[in-house]
Amino acid sequence: MTASTPVAVAAGATTTRTTITTFSALQNSTSITSTMTVSKPTAIAVGTTLGTTTTTTTITIFSTLQNSTFATSTMTVGKPTAVAAGATTTRTTITIFSALRNSTSITSTMTVSKPTAIAIGTTLGTTTTTTITTFSALQNSTSITSTMTVSKPTAIAVGTTLGTMTTTTTITIFSTLQNSTFATGTITASTPVTIAVGTTLATTTTTTTTTTTITIFSTLQNSTLATSTVTTSTSTTVAGTTLGAVTRITQASDPIFGICSTSVGGDSQPASYGYGQCNYPPASTNVSDPSIPTDDESPMQILDSNFTTQYHNYGNNLETASSPNQGDTTGFYIIPSQTSTVLRAIQFGTARDFPEGDPLSITLEGSNSTNTTELILGRYWTLMYSGVTGLTTDPGRSVYGDLITLSNSTVPYNSYRVLITAQRGVSNGVQYSEVALYR
Repeated sequence: MTASTPVAVAAGATTTRTTITTFSALQNSTSITSTMTVSKPTAIAVGTTLGTTTTTTTITIFSTLQNSTFATSTMTVGKPTAVAAGATTTRTTITIFSALRNSTSITSTMTVSKPTAIAIGTTLGTTTTTTITTFSALQNSTSITSTMTVSKPTAIAVGTTLGTMTTTTTITIFSTLQNSTFATGTITASTPVTIAVGTTLATTTTTTTTTTTITIFSTLQNSTLATSTVTTSTSTTVAGTTLGAVTRITQASDPIFGICSTSVGGDSQPASYGYGQCNYPPASTNVSDPSIPTDDESPMQILDSNFTTQYHNYGNNLETASSPNQGDTTGFYIIPSQTSTVLRAIQFGTARDFPEGDPLSITLEGSNSTNTTELILGRYWTLMYSGVTGLTTDPGRSVYGDLITLSNSTVPYNSYRVLITAQRGVSNGVQYSEVALYR
């Protein structure tokens, strides 16, 4: 009885079927045929992602002969160690082996280089490039390289004056690699000191805003861009002269005239006592509730140095109405007893109630005329100032707001006109207790 020798099976070979025949020369003997089959191991395709699961492939040789035994070969692909962001260089070896006679082992090494860790608080200012390379020694395998770059932001020089508010910017670096972690750094800009009223004044203030974009990117498939923007504000102040002492140029007896529906450079529309449009309340009973007496709230009340009195102009509607701009374009013009003065500052006092009626912004005009007929006409007025009243932040009731200095005022005038251009909220007009003009 003769058995043919099976062919040696190389790792990764195709399925081989070998027939072993037993026969006899005896008369009437029959032949016995046995087939030995080697199954084809699972091929590992080039580009297969390694490291997700452990794969075991069994190669089995068997025979249909009586008492034949099994010869088993196992081929295992091990799971490489996950690489955490910032970890040391990790080298993982993947070995494919077989217990078959004359089979050989195939070893593949996959290496991930260590990216440079960016510690929190690190000064960004140089260009940093980190390369992450994944490669394999398997036949026909290709290397994959990912480059992560942090671009150089604009350096902020020591001593630079920062903006008006504290700015905190978070820069985040991330990767789409498995088990990668976030590296976060924070940049904080301090708040400058507010310049108090009465300190050395500035003739010019220039504010420059700089925006720097830091971009982190990767060449890996499906990677995303992470962009962080850092904005800094720089203020440059040119020192001028100190304001020093100021003197009020108006008196309670100075001629003053209420106006409404008047714009800069336009003719003045006179206001008068009453409860309608372009009116201010007389000393009488309240039209809405006769049981409530009202004080005289005419323009002359802003000259009496008394916070309990006030000037209230109903503006473009009735006393019973209210809106966010009902008091706009109202105001007054005045002929101070001190003529031909260079106005250096103006200051508003709040009324005793209803902060919604506080004036927030104004225009200020000057005129060389003292003739009331001429002062009605817009052509006799020259714009001196357009801006806030010093009441942007509510200081409370019956108090002065911030002193507004007129740094560009150099021409002396005999008369002044003030027009309200914005009020704080919804109200039935605008009201204020004092307006002080200083030289």
